[in-house]
Amino acid sequence: MTPPRENGMVFLPGINVLEHVVADGWVKVREQSGKKEKSEEEEAIISKLKGLEEQAKAAGKGIWGATGGKVEMKPEVVGKEKEFLEQWKGKDLDGIHGVYCAN
Repeated sequence: MTPPRENGMVFLPGINVLEHVVADGWVKVREQSGKKEKSEEEEAIISKLKGLEEQAKAAGKGIWGATGGKVEMKPEVVGKEKEFLEQWKGKDLDGIHGVYCAN
């Protein structure tokens, strides 16, 4: 037996994480199944997410892009970890933020 899925919204200061990852093409909006009646608020949220997904598709972002959302990783630090840490200690470093979504 599969446990029921739960949906929720995650907010970080100034950002709705769900809207952000849909808009960037990192996730697909799950098709709603079942006959459960949805509130107007739920319908509005789903409609907004579908719109963001369509924009991501049109722009070829993330999973909708030519690479299918695959990101090429080049581990340039392997074997040079100490030097890397010394170079960047106390400094800001741009990176990729990950979001884990479990079903």
